[in-house]
Amino acid sequence: MTETDKIAVTAVKVSIPSINMQMYAAERYGAAEAFRFDRYTVTMTHADAVIALLAGGNQVNSHFTSPPFHQRETRDPRVRTVLNTDAIMGGATTFTMLSTTARFREQNPGAYGAVLAALEEANELIRTDPRAAAEILFAAESAAGFSVDELVEVLRDPDIRFTTAPENLEKYAEFMHEIGSIENEPESWRELFFPEIHGGPGS
Repeated sequence: MTETDKIAVTAVKVSIPSINMQMYAAERYGAAEAFRFDRYTVTMTHADAVIALLAGGNQVNSHFTSPPFHQRETRDPRVRTVLNTDAIMGGATTFTMLSTTARFREQNPGAYGAVLAALEEANELIRTDPRAAAEILFAAESAAGFSVDELVEVLRDPDIRFTTAPENLEKYAEFMHEIGSIENEPESWRELFFPEIHGGPGS
């Protein structure tokens, strides 16, 4: 990277892409260099970064992104993958979650339970019938410009898992505590989630 290079991320320093680059930098160059790549990052939405990257201008020339934007970018012969979270984390990692407060869960157990059940149902549909799932998403919001076939391709990607079991979050917490991003390191991933999913194979 040079001073003229710019990496688009959803949030500088604190987004999952930024933290992954910090982990990579710390492993490769030493803990003191954890923030080595932060100076090259700029905040952009994934959709805006796709447009900027594929336009080939000077705004950004790299994008640390997620599905389905990654798949769209790598269709362009000018774009190649240089780093991914699986390589950094040593396996799959959760990067999208649903959150609520303990107070809301306590006061609205029916709504909380319904959302969790719907998420489990949606995950099962994606696993068993990705085309049906893609068609539902497309009908709901036209999928932000992605075709049904593009969405099916993403849902069938063997590197992507749809589950309510958190993966590799303990590694994030340990690293963030080491570099001072969080004050208290949880002893287990279960400290970060409500009991309804504690029985799953999280990490």
